[in-house]
Amino acid sequence: MRKNTRMTSENKPSENIFSNLGRPARVTPSSTPVPSLTPKPSPIATENSAFWRFDLEKCSHSGLVVICKFTITNLGEFRHLWIPERNLIDNNGNQVNDSDSTMGIKRDDEADIPEGVSISWSVTFGDVPPTALRISRLTLELYPGNKQPRTVIVFKDIPLTK
Repeated sequence: MRKNTRMTSENKPSENIFSNLGRPARVTPSSTPVPSLTPKPSPIATENSAFWRFDLEKCSHSGLVVICKFTITNLGEFRHLWIPERNLIDNNGNQVNDSDSTMGIKRDDEADIPEGVSISWSVTFGDVPPTALRISRLTLELYPGNKQPRTVIVFKDIPLTK
């Protein structure tokens, strides 16, 4: 009887298809990465205005700081988006203006966004009391581009995650 002496490209005797069960997969430079099977969570709220879609992903509360994260999608043509005014009112009636924002990878409140493109945007609010459990009202005042007038978007009853 002839013994299997065929060699693999790594100069090891070939193995049957079950010999690697329970072992971590080997990754080589030529391996194709597999996309994550974990779906992106659904936004907690979505508002559309002036051919922009704002997906509110979450608002987190730590100490006196609330950070709200969005995905903004340009549903129109290439244009400039500017969001100069942002404020929130918590469930205790405290009104707070934002202290900072980051659009895409820039610490800023404006960007040129091509048609069909989504970017991340986060806005930070300071001095939000630890007793706040929800945002009763989050208001964004924006200039949607191409000489369109100022637009106001309002999100209501947003949970704060710790």
